[in-house]
Amino acid sequence: MNMMGIIYTMASVTPIYFMVGLESTTENFIHFSLALIGTQAIGNALGLAVGACSADIIEAQNLLVPILTPTMLFSGFVLPRNQAPSYFSIFYNLSFFRTTVTVLAVTELHGVEFADYSPNPFKLHVFKNGDQILRYLDIDPETKVVHQIMIIFGWAALYTVLGYIIVKYFMSRKTS
Repeated sequence: MNMMGIIYTMASVTPIYFMVGLESTTENFIHFSLALIGTQAIGNALGLAVGACSADIIEAQNLLVPILTPTMLFSGFVLPRNQAPSYFSIFYNLSFFRTTVTVLAVTELHGVEFADYSPNPFKLHVFKNGDQILRYLDIDPETKVVHQIMIIFGWAALYTVLGYIIVKYFMSRKTS
């Protein structure tokens, strides 16, 4: 990821951050931005690697779907961890989307109290505070956000190195 990618990400996410009404603290904005910059770096590396392996755009799309679907499925929103069989837990730990969702959720919800809470007679999930939502999503409210951001950038570094190896391999095959 280069400086233009970072500028593009910041230009894209800054208006969204404030339009959605997320908590306007410098620390939360930095966590939000770093999580999305790291996730974009992962996407860039995956796109580069898949593009190097593909003959055309259709083949690249066909390769990308089976790569990204499990990471989205096991992010915790599509299939909550507590509703999945235990043998799938490894996939939750390998999902970079899960790590990004954790950063964003903890940054926004930890310590938040809802003023309009009232018990629901219909037994629907009604939450008194943000920590209850995090626990429902199987996210520890005391998660260290900085550690999760470092994990995202670790994933980005790993995917970048793997992408470089794949590109180098396929380029050497084309020139031989």
